[in-house]
Amino acid sequence: MVFTVGFVAIRAYYHQPENENQTEIQGTREKWLATQFSLSLLCTHGWWLSQPSSPSMSYLAMVGALLMACSLPMLIWVHHSLGKFFSARLVLQPEHTIIQQGPYQYIRHPMYTVGFLYLIGAGLLSQSWIVGGVPFVAFSLLVGLRVQDEETMLQSVSAEYASYMKKTGRFLPKI
Repeated sequence: MVFTVGFVAIRAYYHQPENENQTEIQGTREKWLATQFSLSLLCTHGWWLSQPSSPSMSYLAMVGALLMACSLPMLIWVHHSLGKFFSARLVLQPEHTIIQQGPYQYIRHPMYTVGFLYLIGAGLLSQSWIVGGVPFVAFSLLVGLRVQDEETMLQSVSAEYASYMKKTGRFLPKI
């Protein structure tokens, strides 16, 4: 529960108010995807928290707790690196630039990587395929559809995005 509150608190802290100069990309689809992902989290985590807890933790549960705990400072790093360009929605902002510092110097979509780490951690900590699987599938759908639009949008903003794509991995650093 602490990790979930931490994750939400970080996102709320860095939330940017809507700007009338922003151009929203795939607005209706974005709202639908965000809603289905949020509902999957609420339902599965609500069910998880309603279950009796065990006083002992398995090795996998400890790994899950560690992944969830590690995702929080990583999320702060990602948000801090994005600064004013963070948006929970897919928007093109005035004077949009390609962020290449912080975790973005290694991977193009570190926020999604952090989200996947958090969800894997929740699945391992809860030791439930429901808690781990349902939000993971919903998030995968959101990310799979959104990443293509993001990369197309960013290529339209800057010609340097093509070279940035060559030197960075999508979700993990290039080796």
